[in-house]
Amino acid sequence: MAGAPDEVALVFEAQASGQSIDLASLRASSGGARAQLRAHADRKADGRWGLKSQGTLDAFDPALWLPSREGAAWQR
Repeated sequence: MAGAPDEVALVFEAQASGQSIDLASLRASSGGARAQLRAHADRKADGRWGLKSQGTLDAFDPALWLPSREGAAWQR
């Protein structure tokens, strides 16, 4: 894909069990673009899952990371 990043660095630390998933940190970078995320999901007593997350994007262009058809509205 034209303009796609040549090299992507992805570093994460996570733990999971049958009742929870803890993403202590996730960092993705390519060129000047950076994305960071922390998240925790846990199974509630009624069986549903709850999610809490926090993240940041810096100079992040999703068109370079998420391929779609040419001219898609979200790429404009």
